[in-house]
Parts: sequence; structure tokens; C-alpha cells
Amino acid sequence: MKILASALLLIAVVAIASDTNQTTTYVAHYLEPFHGSQAYKDADSGVIFYVESDGRHVAAISPDGKVHWNRDPMADAHLERYHDPALLSYRVKTPRIVFIGKEPDQHAQRMTKEGSGKFVAIAYENSQFGDVDIKTGDFIFGGQD
Repeated sequence: MKILASALLLIAVVAIASDTNQTTTYVAHYLEPFHGSQAYKDADSGVIFYVESDGRHVAAISPDGKVHWNRDPMADAHLERYHDPALLSYRVKTPRIVFIGKEPDQHAQRMTKEGSGKFVAIAYENSQFGDVDIKTGDFIFGGQD
């Protein structure tokens, strides 16, 4: 009986050990291809946020058609890897915006705690993301997957 119990224990340990040696590749939600220019309209203010065809610049356009600001969020945030070609880029050489839209609830809660205004969320094809201030266009880097 002890031999059977020892054998079962050994089989369980081997099974667990072999399972821990397996690896899986994590693919972030925004690690998707760039599809070109896009727009998002803020329901409260009526402001349209337009991502230009280069995937880098965002413009805020008022309901009457005036451009409030036009910014390159990643460059404005002075992200080191973006400016220095000698450094390795994070996943892609020149990240482009693949999502602009309503700020997720967890971002809104964090930004409210910091006493900031209203923001829209953006995400890049390399899985980096952050929030753009609706009034100023200032980009607050949120992180990367």
C-alpha cells in the first residue's frame, strides 16, 4: 500500500512539475494591426477626437469645426524609447494609435483621485496606453502590457 501511495505521489509531482515548465505567449488586447485614421466623439462635450492617418497625431475638434489642439501624445510625453532610435523600441519601431475612446472606469477613478479633468483613453498597437486630457491634449502615460 505504501508503494502505491508513493507511486501516486510521484506521478502527481511529475505532472505538476511538467505543467510549470510549459509557457504560454501573452498577447495584449491592443497588440493588433493599425487600420488607419479614426475618430471618437465625446458624448458630453460634443468634441470629436480625430486620430490622423499617421496613427501618431490626435486632434480635438469642437462641434463648430474649430481645432482646439493637435498633439503627438507619445512625443509630448517624452517617452525615452520613442525619441532615441539607438534604444530598442517597445515591440514596434513607431507605435501608432489603434484605439481612442471612452476612458475605462478604472482610469476615470484613478484620474479623479488625482484631481484631474476629463480624459479620453488611447492605446497603441504595441500595447502601451494612457489618457489624453480633453481640454489640453496632455498625455498621461498609463503603462504597457
